Amino acid sequence: MIDDDTPVEVFKRATAATLRAIAGRGDIEVSYASQAPGLHQNQARLPLPSRELAADDVAPVRGGADALALRLRYTDERLHARRMPVGDAAKEVYDAVEQARVEALGARRMAGLADNLAAALEDQYRRRGFHRMTERDGATLAEAVRLMARQRLSGAPPPPAARQVVEQWRPWLEKRCARTLAELSAAIDDQDRYAAAVRCLIADLDLEPADTNCAADDADDEDGAGQEQDADADAQVQGGEETSPGAFTLMDGDPSADESEDGAELPVEASDDEGLSEPGDGEPGQPPHQRRGGRHGRNDDRPAYAAYTTEFDEVVAAAELCDPAELARLRQLLDQQVAHLAPVVGRLANRLQRRLLAKQTRAWEFNLDEGLLDTARLSRVVVNPFTPLSFKREKETEFRDTVVTLLIDNSGSMRGRPITIAAICADILARTLERCGVKVEILGF
Repeated sequence: MIDDDTPVEVFKRATAATLRAIAGRGDIEVSYASQAPGLHQNQARLPLPSRELAADDVAPVRGGADALALRLRYTDERLHARRMPVGDAAKEVYDAVEQARVEALGARRMAGLADNLAAALEDQYRRRGFHRMTERDGATLAEAVRLMARQRLSGAPPPPAARQVVEQWRPWLEKRCARTLAELSAAIDDQDRYAAAVRCLIADLDLEPADTNCAADDADDEDGAGQEQDADADAQVQGGEETSPGAFTLMDGDPSADESEDGAELPVEASDDEGLSEPGDGEPGQPPHQRRGGRHGRNDDRPAYAAYTTEFDEVVAAAELCDPAELARLRQLLDQQVAHLAPVVGRLANRLQRRLLAKQTRAWEFNLDEGLLDTARLSRVVVNPFTPLSFKREKETEFRDTVVTLLIDNSGSMRGRPITIAAICADILARTLERCGVKVEILGF
């Protein structure tokens, strides 16, 4: 036999052909190396099979080929990239759960793939030492979520090598995202819906800010996960929507502010001489405060809004709203969002510094007996070195102590992505101003 007809080469060609057939693409180039399976565009890399072609060595190679083929067949990479989260940990979970989806689809439709995929996972986790892990480790979170999603989608139990890791993570994961994991099965055939559900799952794990669509269901998540809430939490619910502890919000919104912003009916105390507009004044649909004033459009400077009652108001110190541990976690999440924007802060700070320096005006006092030599009177000094009043001195300029206040809308309509963008922008502005020596404070209303 020539080298090309050896059993190993025949196995390689058969495996490559099977990969192309399952993927439905004939342009895939398959190579073999002593590394884990990988995929880049149309380049697929598989583990190098042993010369003996033992069953324990062949199954992981076939499983790796099947996993790559299913990814090529069932994943729209453009859609996958469009839904991709930002943080590294969030990306790992996102990719892992998407891989669980395509493998579940393949296992459902081609029964022979299930055994190959299970063998590949067993070999992968045993090589990574999962069977020796006795404590929960952040490095295994993505794979634990993947295996729990795989069990929900296909009913396949975790491989023996990773069973202990999954059991270590299971109580914590079920407490936070049991309902979201259950929703994955309903969206398995729709990659877009599935990716949206995965983003909600990632938000439940506090790996990225909660999306607006996820925030609407946070109250149900808390009930299903058994998270304790204070008795006053019901007062924060508006229209069935509540912010969960895992949601990334720098400040809790005030539902009553939404009603005033959206133009909902708010009872207002009005005195007889407040000058309310008569019927027909102003444009239809305008807020009441824009129609206030005299009949001839005069502004009497009276407040446009007055509280109906303050009986139910509650004053809470800022330190009671968020404990130091929660504050540190939120700060870490925000730092992950702005980590790649550090060069932008530097450029903005340099530009602002130049603008501020350009605004400075220098003034001098002339005709002094001492100080710096006035070059305009240099000839007079040369003729007579004892000539008085030939010096100048720069006047001390008093710069005003400037403080910039950033006021952020923190109403309920800002939950999810809007408040995230506002927080990132505020952080960039604050860092830029602080680098220029300008004091900054950030307030929410």
